[in-house]
Formats: sequence, C-alpha cells, structure tokens
Amino acid sequence: MVITSLDNPVVKLTMSLKQKKYRQQLKKYTIEGIKLVEEALKSNAPVEYILTVDEKTYYSGIKTYVVSEKVLSKLSEVESPQGIMAVVNMEEHGLNDIIKGENNLIVVLDGLQDPGNIGTIIRTADAMGVSGIIAVKGTGDIYNSKAIRASMGSIFHIPVVYIDDLLSAYDFLKKRGIRVIATSLNGDMYPYDINFMNSAVVFGNEGNGISSISESQADHLVKIPMVGLAESLNVAASAAVILYEALRQRKKGGLCGERKA
Repeated sequence: MVITSLDNPVVKLTMSLKQKKYRQQLKKYTIEGIKLVEEALKSNAPVEYILTVDEKTYYSGIKTYVVSEKVLSKLSEVESPQGIMAVVNMEEHGLNDIIKGENNLIVVLDGLQDPGNIGTIIRTADAMGVSGIIAVKGTGDIYNSKAIRASMGSIFHIPVVYIDDLLSAYDFLKKRGIRVIATSLNGDMYPYDINFMNSAVVFGNEGNGISSISESQADHLVKIPMVGLAESLNVAASAAVILYEALRQRKKGGLCGERKA
C-alpha cells in the first residue's frame, strides 16, 4: 500500500524530526539518499524504518513504508530527493565509550555552530582514526540534516558524547593521562611541535574560538603556521590539518594500521 496522506502517523512523526526539539524529545533523526541509508544499515546503525517511493525496495528486518513522491518531497530537506530516506534512533554514549586503551585521540567540539563544519569534522575525525567526539553544551546539533550529509556516513562510525559540564569532562580526560590540546590563534606551538599521543584536540566556535574554560584547561595551545595573507583557516580545514599530523605521528609510532576495508 502506498501512503499518500501527510496525515499518516508515520509521515507526521517523520515530518516532526525536521525540528531539533522533536529530534531531542524522540531521540530520533532522519537520513536521506541511498548512500546514507545503505551505510547506516552496513554499520548496524539502529534504523527504525525506511520510507521509499519504490515498491520493490526491501531490506531484511527493517520496516519499510512505500510513500508517494509528493509525500517524500514534503519530508525531504534536499532539492533533489533520491526517493529513499530512513528514521534512525540516536545512540547514547558516555565518556567511557570513547576511551580506547592507553593511547587515545579524541576531538572536542567547543561551541561550533555551522552544521556543515560539524559534519565535515566528524568525517575527518573518522578518517584520521579518532576514537570519539565530545560535543560541549552550546555546540550545534550533529543530527541536523546538513551535518548528517556532510559527515558522509561517518556519523555511524564514531561515538559522540554530549556533555554539559566541560570542567568535569577535562578532569575525566586528565585523570586518564589524556592531554588537552586546544586550537587558538594565540597558540605558541605548531602541530608538528606537539606530541599528539593520548590527546584530546579542541576546536572552537567559528567566530569566537575556544571557550575560556578550554583555554585555561589546555596543556598546549596550538596554531597552524601560515605564510599568506589569510588571517585564519575555516575550522573544518584546520581540523583536517591538525588531525592529519596526529595521524602521521600515530602511524609512525605503530598505533594505526592500514585503512579498514
């Protein structure tokens, strides 16, 4: 049966997830497009159900609803819908979930707002072998549709922990020997001067940078050397530069294997 009404309960629930407050209340979010849906299933993400315009679509063990193109276009948040989307349950993680042995690489998002930046950093963190991400209160919604698309599926690969108390989070990390390295235009060290073994790297707000708490708690303040006229780099570009240096050091130290299949 093809669902054609916007008043259908499944359609209404899915529609509500366009708003952050309902995503937070229901602990669910939407993903769109065949690549993201298949990556979610491949990664064993907790997909609750799939919506598709193709009556032949079938995924074993996943509830699937066939909807009209008109309904899907109303639910979609992209200009050219691919005819498939899914609702996924959020996975809740604690700080212990992102500790992997005695030599960790963790990313802290300290007040970032742009969903494109957030998603891109999640994707970069995944590629560079980061074990987990800490999102500080005040950071934008990682389940925003633009952030999800920018992550290119990496949202399903890496745990994200939301925290309200930043001081307590830093205390937790430092008790486990994890050094805090914060990015700052006031930094007095370059990435290649810092030992990134067992560290948490902090990236701040696009306009204001890191918080005063992060600055005071940082073991090192790092900045990227530049010789051109640009005052700074986009935060997502900065993350790629710094996390690549961390990966280089970790591979040299034998802590990272080859790319996963």
